[in-house]
Amino acid sequence: MTSQSSKVAFLTGSTSGIGRATAQELVKHVSILILPVRNLTKGQDLKHELLIINPSCQIDLHQCALESIESMKACANTIASKYEAIDILINNAGTFDYQCHFTNDGLESHFEINVLSQYIFNTILKPLILQSPQGRIINLSGLSHKAGKFNLAYIQDRDKSPKSLLNTISLCADSCLYRNLLTFKLAKDFENTKVTVNCLHPGSIKTNIGNDNISLTGKIIAPIFNLFTQPAIEGAKTSLHLALSDEGGQITGKYWSNCKIDKPSELSTDIDLAEQLVAKCQQLTKV
Repeated sequence: MTSQSSKVAFLTGSTSGIGRATAQELVKHVSILILPVRNLTKGQDLKHELLIINPSCQIDLHQCALESIESMKACANTIASKYEAIDILINNAGTFDYQCHFTNDGLESHFEINVLSQYIFNTILKPLILQSPQGRIINLSGLSHKAGKFNLAYIQDRDKSPKSLLNTISLCADSCLYRNLLTFKLAKDFENTKVTVNCLHPGSIKTNIGNDNISLTGKIIAPIFNLFTQPAIEGAKTSLHLALSDEGGQITGKYWSNCKIDKPSELSTDIDLAEQLVAKCQQLTKV
């Protein structure tokens, strides 16, 4: 096992898939691992597993529902008040729904879970990242961002939201586009600091995303999709590279794939669109 450091890491979506694989490796390299979890029972199971890997690491669970703005804000504010600094912040959590649905906040779920979660945690925890000698923010995105379109009209309007599976897939692509936009805007905001901000495509990975979907379509498609994907540990490699390598602490404002810089879509680098998106996130979250 690699020698433990005094670093503090924050990771969303840790109880399954890529997030779990990321946590299993990250725990070897940090002294405190902060895990927001929706299900505390699953969180405790993961904590037990991680302590077997590294008994010296402090594993802190914080209950948090990514389908609730207030829950995310409360979680982030609790973390901001409890810790002095965060060295590694990985926004790994995400969803892919086989049917469009809206959260109790009245927002399309892909947008709230995939986009607003990253915005809320990155914004509220920004002071802690700045306290790190070399902070790193890592946002998971996806190759599908290249098919994404910038259209915020549907996120609060059920009538304008896609109904077919094909169009629902576009919601995931849009959310990846928005994640890139937020990343590149945040990297610009952190210019002239020691903080690096990057986003990445984890690859086509076998995960539990979509498996909780109760629709017939979801139950049919998820197992078929997983036949053509790689193990979760493969999807964690780029996140871990950015979190732990020297390169991840030197390069900022990039889109990565397979541990290398890749070219994002031109649309996702549009700073004017990024500013529009940030303004919408501010309006919705009051953060």
